[in-house]
Amino acid sequence: VPIERGKRWMAQATGADGQTFSLALDTGATYAVLERGGRLPARPMSEEAHRRFLVQGTLDGPVDREGLTVDTLSGASTMQVGTTPALRIQGWALPAGAVAVIADLTRFNARTARRIDGILGIEAMRRLVWRADYTAGRLTAYADAAPAHAWQQCTFMTLEPSQRMPVIPYWLDRDSGGFIGIDTGSNGDIAISAQDFDRLDAGHGFDRVGLNWGYGLSGDYAFVRQGLLAGMRFGQRTLPKLTVDRVETALPQLGMGVLARMDRFELDFRR
Repeated sequence: VPIERGKRWMAQATGADGQTFSLALDTGATYAVLERGGRLPARPMSEEAHRRFLVQGTLDGPVDREGLTVDTLSGASTMQVGTTPALRIQGWALPAGAVAVIADLTRFNARTARRIDGILGIEAMRRLVWRADYTAGRLTAYADAAPAHAWQQCTFMTLEPSQRMPVIPYWLDRDSGGFIGIDTGSNGDIAISAQDFDRLDAGHGFDRVGLNWGYGLSGDYAFVRQGLLAGMRFGQRTLPKLTVDRVETALPQLGMGVLARMDRFELDFRR
């Protein structure tokens, strides 16, 4: 799949009827996200599928008529749930029947440069190994592949159990750090919880603090506080100043603003 620095990962998918759809690849989303009444509609979830997802642990608990409560960077939202149709992205076949969250992407698309028909989340992406090569402008997914040990740096990735988000360790200094999620659906640098942002701000941890605006899947504009932060380290590398957003999320998240500065990186979900 062709990729560019500073832009989301996008792929062209083909449905069973031969139609072509534009999908975002988003490790920050647990399930697929499909537009209500859109070109790529979700199918109703049967009672049999509901029971199967509960037994498998795909769903953490029963989904009632109101839908599933999903945590996003702009806060928690309750959305209806269905299942996905069959899709193919080049040689990658995605069978029908995966969990799909039904959202209003109409307003989201009205404010983006490139329209999307849906989002593929981590439940689909974790079945493959993903190598992003920004020098060649190419994202490649493998059903199996040897790790790229010739690369210069490495940090080990795991999956955070409650949100099913890929996470890696990070450090602010010798005594401060934790785990940060990898969100390929965000074009920003870093997003942290309001509590952590306010604590850093009170301790004068930011070089500068200001306001910026953005929007989420709801399509609504929202002003967020931003700070410039230096000294955050991933693996063996300390990064220069990063833009940090204050959001309503428990797990800090690393976006494409940082990832796309790397010439190459690999997300190895299979190991």
